Amino acid sequence: MKILLTALLLILTHNSFADGLYTGAWSYHLHQDKWREVGWPLNQTHNLIAYQHDKYLVGYYKNSFGDDTYMIDIDVYSKQFHDIKFTLYAGASYGYRFCAFEEADFSERKACPHAFPEFKYTKFKTQPAFLIMPCCIAISFFHSFD
Repeated sequence: MKILLTALLLILTHNSFADGLYTGAWSYHLHQDKWREVGWPLNQTHNLIAYQHDKYLVGYYKNSFGDDTYMIDIDVYSKQFHDIKFTLYAGASYGYRFCAFEEADFSERKACPHAFPEFKYTKFKTQPAFLIMPCCIAISFFHSFD
């Protein structure tokens, strides 16, 4: 974690390479009552920090179950509508103990493929971003360096 944060800070000092940085993520889990009923821990504050350059997104967060998770994604489709930008990301994460739509298994952490849409309000340098995941809806803030 410290190495990732240090690398991100070094990259930010050369922000000619940076398009922006996501900080923080807060989620609402669609099945939170079911998860809590069976005793699964539930994290809704994800401590996201993610660096975006061109079409690539690399970052770290605490997943819904409190595990350290690393992600790498690529923008596969984007469309700007006035001050709203829609982006579809696809990639992978490492840190979950089971992937979406799998039977819950809290054994080993593993790599999981994923895709998720994002809606971002782009009028200002700090932009609220809504991320729609299979299990939750999250809000984060993107800080544009352009």
